[in-house]
Amino acid sequence: MKTLSAIIMLLCFSVFSSGEGVKAKFLDVGDGQSISPMADLRLEVEKNSFVKVDDVSKVLEYLNKVFHSKVEVQNIMRKLSESDRTKVIDAVISEFVDKREEIKKEPMKILPFMELLRNMGQYAVDTLLVKLESSDEESVWGFALGIMAGDPNFLMVYPERIKGFIPKMLESKISENRIVATMVIETYKMEEYTQILIDRYTQEKEKEVIKEMALDLAKLKNETALAVTLSNLRNEDADIRHHACIGLAETKDHSVPTAILIELAKTDNEKRVRSTAIEAIVMSKDAGKALPFFKETIDDAIQKGGGPETSLHRAISNVWKIRTKETVALLASYLDSKDSGVRYKAILSLGKTGLKEAIPSLLRATNDTSFGVRRQAVESLGWIGDTSVLPELEKLREKEDMQAAAKKAIETIKSGGKKWD
Repeated sequence: MKTLSAIIMLLCFSVFSSGEGVKAKFLDVGDGQSISPMADLRLEVEKNSFVKVDDVSKVLEYLNKVFHSKVEVQNIMRKLSESDRTKVIDAVISEFVDKREEIKKEPMKILPFMELLRNMGQYAVDTLLVKLESSDEESVWGFALGIMAGDPNFLMVYPERIKGFIPKMLESKISENRIVATMVIETYKMEEYTQILIDRYTQEKEKEVIKEMALDLAKLKNETALAVTLSNLRNEDADIRHHACIGLAETKDHSVPTAILIELAKTDNEKRVRSTAIEAIVMSKDAGKALPFFKETIDDAIQKGGGPETSLHRAISNVWKIRTKETVALLASYLDSKDSGVRYKAILSLGKTGLKEAIPSLLRATNDTSFGVRRQAVESLGWIGDTSVLPELEKLREKEDMQAAAKKAIETIKSGGKKWD
């Protein structure tokens, strides 16, 4: 799922028009020098129930000092008139537009803008919704929607309230608006817009938008979107195949048959597609059927010899996501490999399964001839979080070379283990 920061960072690459309106210095994105405290304004805010704004830049300088505090930000916004609030928020958006080139180079500089608007709460929402409603503000539709609904963890408005803007954003002449609308459809599973999104996808000309739409359609779990994804997996354009696989790799229990993905993983002429196809296989609802493929791939890679970028690494680093007893047995079979690197990868993946069935193999591996394998076996035992192994770990703690690893594993178990997604 795209986070709010990812969406806004994406928007930094857009060509927003600067438009008319208030222009004022807002957040320091330059040399990091602090702005002098706005003592007079702070005093006025604290003493009066209403503040008249003669110079918006002063308000912004004050907000620059307190943008991380929701209480202080809303305190000043509450005491402004509605028109002055709009001026302040317009200035924030305008400053973001002006600074987009700097932010492209240093994306983390977007965070204060985001935090300030979030902390403005409903005051910001009201202005941002007005901008979404206005055809004259098309250049900032994506920014407004991204701030309000780009991340469910920082949702500023119920999805139902912004649903009506999706169709016009998909038809916007600005590509970033179409991208953000697509992301929001997927994020909030707005299945009713599937056909509209597909219609737009079939007409789309811009490559970046096409790739995002292919990715997000793959994450929608309905038959209409599935049909498009199946077609995309056979598309002659490798970018489309790749992004369809990315979407599937991010979607638990998707419905694409593993046989189709296995074919891609084996035969596609693009390495990136083969890699993401493997990642998509383990997320399929019938991923268990693919274990013979993983065994074949791992065995073949071992025979040929392979480093971190080979099919061995991709297969053994993903198969643990198929959390079954059969997967444990498959991984455990490689603990007798003459290659300590293969044994290490198997031990790592056994721990990530989180399955208690892996414990006997991991305990055996604590006696491996390779220090790296022994240490990882101990750490993997900690991840599983089963208290039954604590006596064995206490014994290992007495060994000088295992002392630190055993101590850490014991602490991990007592805190409930470590879950891998």
